[in-house]
Amino acid sequence: MAKKETFHSLITFVLFAALCLIGYLWYSGQLVSRAQVAGDTLVDAGSTLLKTEKQFRDKLVELKMQREKVQRGVVRLERLKADNIKHLKEKGIGSGQDFIKSSDPDVKNAVINLKEWVTQINKINQEIGYYDEAISSIKVMLDKIERERINESIALSEDEYLELQKVIVDLNERLNVDTTFLEDEELGKLLDLEMTGSK
Repeated sequence: MAKKETFHSLITFVLFAALCLIGYLWYSGQLVSRAQVAGDTLVDAGSTLLKTEKQFRDKLVELKMQREKVQRGVVRLERLKADNIKHLKEKGIGSGQDFIKSSDPDVKNAVINLKEWVTQINKINQEIGYYDEAISSIKVMLDKIERERINESIALSEDEYLELQKVIVDLNERLNVDTTFLEDEELGKLLDLEMTGSK
């Protein structure tokens, strides 16, 4: 009987200790779900998103510099690939059949190197495409920012628009303008211009 009570006491103590540990980890912020960790990562990544025009312009310069660096790397790889091909030709290898027939280990190593050069060049060229896409997207965003800035500087406010409408109505009433006549005259001029231009 005493053994059974001791066992129950031990189990109770272990459960209590485990709950205390979980409580401590949760309270200290060390116990978080995978979803929350992923969310925090996204928030952290989102905080580095470009927001200001200066950030966009700085990023554009940075991407252009990185693209040029990568492009220079491709040029070096192309040079190494060309040297490798030249070496294979000097060994008498001009086709896949020549390679298959050859028992020269140097030829085999050169062909393995050639495969690596080609794979690396293709991969980097794809990355250059990503740079081009990002650069193009940033340019579009900068153009949009510029359009919005111009629009904000010249666009009529609602109050200005209403004021202009009042002025137009007031002038029309004072001058007693026959707008129908003016519209007909404008349409006549348009017709004259289009008909003479289509000859």
